[in-house]
Amino acid sequence: MTLPVAVAWFAGIAPEPAAGAAALPWPRLRARLTRFPELAAGLDKRAAPGWAPVAWADGAPHRRAAANVGALSALVLDFDKLPPGGLADIEGAAEGLGRAACWHTSWSHADQTPKGRLILPFATPCPVAQWPRVWGAGARWAAAAGLEVDTACRDPGRWYLLPGLPVDAEPARWEAVAAGIVEGEPLSWRWFAAAWPEPPPPPVTLPPRERTRTAAAWADHERRRADALLSGHERGLGGRGPGSRNNAAFMAGLTLGGLAQNGLVDAERWAARLVAAAVIAGLGEREAWAAVRSGMGSGAAQPWVWPEDAPRA
Repeated sequence: MTLPVAVAWFAGIAPEPAAGAAALPWPRLRARLTRFPELAAGLDKRAAPGWAPVAWADGAPHRRAAANVGALSALVLDFDKLPPGGLADIEGAAEGLGRAACWHTSWSHADQTPKGRLILPFATPCPVAQWPRVWGAGARWAAAAGLEVDTACRDPGRWYLLPGLPVDAEPARWEAVAAGIVEGEPLSWRWFAAAWPEPPPPPVTLPPRERTRTAAAWADHERRRADALLSGHERGLGGRGPGSRNNAAFMAGLTLGGLAQNGLVDAERWAARLVAAAVIAGLGEREAWAAVRSGMGSGAAQPWVWPEDAPRA
């Protein structure tokens, strides 16, 4: 894969003008990010060479600041709270994603306090306006794999240390360095953001108000309200495209599980309707059932919250 990746180089952490900029073929950048050259003896971390996966905005100064970035060429995720042996979790998550990637240990890494960095090049540059959405998807993807991301990576102007250590660093630090490569196609940031979307907002609890319905009438009202809510999920599934259908089926099942736990809906009837909508949208029937059932299982632990002022029988 000869995908060009926009890169800015820096001579240190201060927000001085970039030392250079280039569009490097991914194999060349990957090669630099997976080797650990010897740096000057006693070199302070803040003076070590670094890089950023950015293309500067038209007319902006080439300085390390979010306002100067026009687009990003890669998703970089730092993991500073790994358990011992946690580097294998980074590589395993990247292999599970199935996209081109590389990873390496960071400056402060040690065997008992591992710290690593994962780099995923984009198939096309990600405009800075889309960056919060894409970074959020990365954090949610990592969390699903059991990895906690350093939130400082959210800054589109963030600078990253290149792998390397001072030549006089302790032997244990040199022995602990590690890096790896995952082969695959570059990551589509559009697909990634759609596959790991923002979670839905929490249900809104209305303030208490006077009710004149009987308990039976109120229960019937709540059942119709629940059916309307699920009908919205059913319609939404029909309009989903590749990359978001499975998550939409899961979220529909999550709502169904919570409503069913409160006895407001016929769970099996609605599960069949949601699966049918997912199949029409393009999911296989087995995959659709698995997504809806998985959501129902999670929803059963979170009964749906309606206003608390309903009359009690």
